[in-house]
Amino acid sequence: MVNFYNDYLTCSKKASLKDVADHIDHIKNVSGIDHVGLGSDYDGVPRVPEGLEDVSTFPKLIAELLKRGYTDEDVSKVVGKNLLAAMERMEKVAAGQKQVQPFDNFIIVNKTCRLIYGGL
Repeated sequence: MVNFYNDYLTCSKKASLKDVADHIDHIKNVSGIDHVGLGSDYDGVPRVPEGLEDVSTFPKLIAELLKRGYTDEDVSKVVGKNLLAAMERMEKVAAGQKQVQPFDNFIIVNKTCRLIYGGL
């Protein structure tokens, strides 16, 4: 899920709709179109990209993706179809895990910005 927090997108306080589209392109290139979704986090971040201030601006993002060569099917996956498919798979896994105890180990993540496109 692509988060819209400016600091995550550009490692700075400013970001644009095109930066979000760049992230979507990167995820698509790394893992395929079936693994991209929108996780804007409008209710949890203090800054969002210029041009994507709220959900009413999603058509601008869709237009940008279409301009970049995404098909209608690709866009439908990004805006919700992939999320629904993932939730269906999660429900199946959860149903089979009812007897398994939770694994509660914490992972400490390096807090440096790691904005690296093209190299993993």
